Amino acid sequence: MSILNITAKELTDLFDMKDAGQVADAWNFLGSKGDAYAFLAGAIVSDNTAVMSPIARLFYEMVRNQWENTVGAGVWGGTVFKGTAQRHLENYLNLLNANPAPDGNGYTLPDTIQIEASYREAEGWYGIPPITAIDSLFSVLDLAAGNGNGEVPKDFSWAQAMDLANSWMDGPRWQADRIQFNSKIFENDVDPVTAIVTLGRTVVNSLERYGAGAVAQIRFLAPAYWAFKLVDGALDFTMMDFARRQAAHVVFKRMDATVTSETLDFLLDAAGIDDRVAFGTLIDRLAKVLNVTTPSSNATPAQIFDNVKSLSDWRKSNSLPLRKR
Repeated sequence: MSILNITAKELTDLFDMKDAGQVADAWNFLGSKGDAYAFLAGAIVSDNTAVMSPIARLFYEMVRNQWENTVGAGVWGGTVFKGTAQRHLENYLNLLNANPAPDGNGYTLPDTIQIEASYREAEGWYGIPPITAIDSLFSVLDLAAGNGNGEVPKDFSWAQAMDLANSWMDGPRWQADRIQFNSKIFENDVDPVTAIVTLGRTVVNSLERYGAGAVAQIRFLAPAYWAFKLVDGALDFTMMDFARRQAAHVVFKRMDATVTSETLDFLLDAAGIDDRVAFGTLIDRLAKVLNVTTPSSNATPAQIFDNVKSLSDWRKSNSLPLRKR
């Protein structure tokens, strides 16, 4: 059980800040008291890129692009966005208020499943689709991957990515008991194919908007799933490698559910999954073998995910397995 050491008076003040629309300030205060979720949330909700650290800016761009890719341009930063953020903060504060520490000193911090439920409720309140929450993509893909006993890459959480960001910003770290896997909050809202295609596009758009010049300021991060590196002479973010790996698992599982994760990892390792061309070639060849028309060759990162969707759509109307029984 992770405890946030704030007083009842401070929690009341936070509710007042929420009512006044001071959402970023409220998150920043919680972050200053050791709340790892609030620490990065405050930077993202502030919508002030001029004062963001490079890593905060990256997460800001991902959340912003997710909004624009799912509800359209012009909503981010507007009344609906601010209302959703305010409602989510209210839900979060209510969770704190309802769960005082056993000894009366502070409040129990919400875990990732509770946070997902809070944001999903806030989206619904303002008529925003659940997929707008970038958390939903990680959550759905983690659930589809099965139980990995907390080990990356079979188990993974958006909170792990936030934790790495916090570590490079000298912020509070996520307590292990707050990070929950195999959440079913978004299970009936987003299917795995839609989740991985959307995640791929959002990552691509975020990196394009961010720009290599700003990205180059960020030091090498670990583990490799969330790190920057040079690929083919161009700066690439291995979040893309993470997205590609999950895309491969989703599309091959859709093709043949009997193919194990271990087999897929072996094939991906052999193909060099960290290389965009290798994964793109793998998808292209599968499409040709199955005589599936894809919208494009895999010349760019975004096109890979379009082709993944084409293969998955084809599979819905065809029962041919990938291998003989």
